[in-house]
Amino acid sequence: MSEHDAEKPVVDAKPARRRRADPLLPFAIATSLFAHLALAVIAALVVLPGEETGDPDGINELEVAVMTDVELTELLETTLTNPSPATQQMAEPEVFELEDFQSEVSDASLASLESTSLGDLGASGGEDAAAGAQFTSAAGGSARFFGVEARGSRFVYICDVSGSMVREQRMQRLRSELNASITDLLELAHFSIVFYSDGAYPLTGGRWVQASERFREEAARNIRAVEPSGGTNPVPAFQIVLDMTPLPDAIYFMTDGDFDEKVTAALTATIERAARSSRRRVPIHAITFGSDAEERYLRGIARRSGGSYTHIEGSSP
Repeated sequence: MSEHDAEKPVVDAKPARRRRADPLLPFAIATSLFAHLALAVIAALVVLPGEETGDPDGINELEVAVMTDVELTELLETTLTNPSPATQQMAEPEVFELEDFQSEVSDASLASLESTSLGDLGASGGEDAAAGAQFTSAAGGSARFFGVEARGSRFVYICDVSGSMVREQRMQRLRSELNASITDLLELAHFSIVFYSDGAYPLTGGRWVQASERFREEAARNIRAVEPSGGTNPVPAFQIVLDMTPLPDAIYFMTDGDFDEKVTAALTATIERAARSSRRRVPIHAITFGSDAEERYLRGIARRSGGSYTHIEGSSP
């Protein structure tokens, strides 16, 4: 080998191996460019109002906030974190058991509820009375007295307690039939009892009472206390009943005697006048007991009112 050849650098005949590119490099470059671009836009938008220069064209100079390279580097090297949002621990919902809704009602509460009847609520007249009458008619129900059935939910019993009712145990039969009829009423039904002889004797104060156990027992005590005496004049009793608000759905009218002409004329006038003023007739179920002397007259009253006529023979229950 010559000296000239010895001075030549030795070159490796194998081609140089290319350095393998980092696969994340493009992503890092793109991220850096995007971050610089975003920061540049933000920096351009954050401007501070400048002072007027007095330029006649009205152009003001604006100072732009500029970020240094050091600040930009620190911002890029800062790892943004995504803190978890603060959450408030919710309390466990309170669970109610079925027994919580089945507590017993006190006797005092029931007594106060029973003492306020639907009849009392509807007794103020006007629209309230009309609404009460409509409600009770829609409620349905029925009653039976001496085997005579009536439909509705408000029933009045106009019963003869004149002196002739002492015959053949008629008063005992009346008490039995009246108590049985009231006992069979639905508790949502209402009733009123008016006895008559020479005058009227309203056992329920001339008002509606609910057919609850309390009022049925009270009515039974009053029925036992009445003794027959006097003449036979049902007109005052009808005047009380036909003035009630709301009107009855049905009237049971029971008698064991006959009336003189003045009584029949006054009774007819009272019934007709009430029908005209209320613009509706209340069915009257007339019942003769022992004597059917007034059958013809009572049949006429029942027919004109939309009620019925029944004659009861004998005195045995």
